[in-house]
Amino acid sequence: MTTSRSHWPLSVLGSAVSLVNLFLPLVLVRILSPEDVGQYKIFFLYLVLVPWICLTGGVTNGLGHWAGHAEFRQKAFRLSWTLLVAVAVFALLVGSALHGVIGGALKWGETETWLFVAGAFVTILAGFFDEASVVSGQIWRSALFTSGFELLRTVSILVSALVFRSIQAVFVAHLAGMSAKLAVGVILGYRDGFQRLYWDREVAMRVLRYAVPVSLSAALTVFSSYSDQFILAQRLSSADFAVYSLGCLLVPPLLIFEQSVNRVLIPKMSTEFSSGNSHAACSFFRDAVSELSWLLIPSALGMVLFADPIVELLFTSRYAAAAPFLRVFALNHLVNLLPYDSVPRARGEGRWILGQLSFFTVLSLVGIIATISPFGAMGVLISQTVVAFLMRWNGIVHLNRSLGWTWKAMLPWFDWSVYVGISAICVAVSWSLKGWLGGGLLWFFVGGGIFFVLYSAGTLTVFLRRQTGGESMPRLVVQIQQRMKNSQA
Repeated sequence: MTTSRSHWPLSVLGSAVSLVNLFLPLVLVRILSPEDVGQYKIFFLYLVLVPWICLTGGVTNGLGHWAGHAEFRQKAFRLSWTLLVAVAVFALLVGSALHGVIGGALKWGETETWLFVAGAFVTILAGFFDEASVVSGQIWRSALFTSGFELLRTVSILVSALVFRSIQAVFVAHLAGMSAKLAVGVILGYRDGFQRLYWDREVAMRVLRYAVPVSLSAALTVFSSYSDQFILAQRLSSADFAVYSLGCLLVPPLLIFEQSVNRVLIPKMSTEFSSGNSHAACSFFRDAVSELSWLLIPSALGMVLFADPIVELLFTSRYAAAAPFLRVFALNHLVNLLPYDSVPRARGEGRWILGQLSFFTVLSLVGIIATISPFGAMGVLISQTVVAFLMRWNGIVHLNRSLGWTWKAMLPWFDWSVYVGISAICVAVSWSLKGWLGGGLLWFFVGGGIFFVLYSAGTLTVFLRRQTGGESMPRLVVQIQQRMKNSQA
């Protein structure tokens, strides 16, 4: 199978499927009560966090590191899969034994609790094949596999919600879709030889030395990222929590784009670091930041500008109170354009990551405690956004000091100036139309369309130049034509 080092198959196919995901809130908020919507958000909040709580994040994330070590890759992949199976079985046994405690703590019924326990088992294992394919360079296979099963899962949830109008049916549909993904992934991974049970003490120690600190770091990352929702889920009513969580809108195409860039970036940098080529790794890092910035900067500013009509379109006017939260949460997309831990993960610096996450998790909790009583949910959200920025900026400072990368070399300052400048013009033009168009959905579609056209026209040249490594477009066309001739030969 042809290998690739471009993230675009993942980004494009994943984003296309994620647009279908946008129908989920559109449907659910119209047929379920606010209490059920809140339960839906809480159920998936904890389910998504299961791999990190079970400390398997470092095992999966470690695949990108081991992919850069060709002589060790197969053994590391097999042993990583063995560790995941062991943890998943242990989680299933513990969850079954404590299902009554789990249900009581989260105020769930018997059915929801058992679905959660089964979903936890599947969730720990289902992402292995996808991640192993990506870091091995099988980008197209991963993109088609993941997008296909995500489409199946989403359509199943939509159909179940429309037919049964029950939150339990939604959970069953999710479990069925994820189980199908796991089963097919195991079959394909076993066929290719990397998803088989394997044990070797020396290999295990080497894998665990990387995985344990990274797993702890991943758990702390998740806790730091979602600590506001953990605490507010207990402090707010289900309806109020639904408003807050809907305002903290994770736009699927943006999330997939960011993850795809980083998932491809890490094994590329790992290979360069293994070869002693830090300069090439720095170039890859700068290009990744530029790519992220091209999409995340206008997206964040657009969500701040159009927060009210976005909430009305997606969640109806019943959830209009979510718009202020969306404006603040949108700034997190600006924070995410700095992939602060990609280089340490590529270099195997698990302990540094753990130390940073430990410090900023404590800082995050301090921020929540200091703001929740006097300022409520909005104060909590602002404090978490500030902590997220400080953590990522500190990671960039670490690269400057530890690797000697200059600020000019590792960050795309010229690209940033273009993206920010054009975005500011787009915001001004779109804002000027608000009074004329009434500030509702019409303004969103017309103003948003103008925003998109102006930004694309103003930044496309810079973006394409970064994609082609500074080559001119005529030369790029010649290169593409030559590759097509070679493939036909």
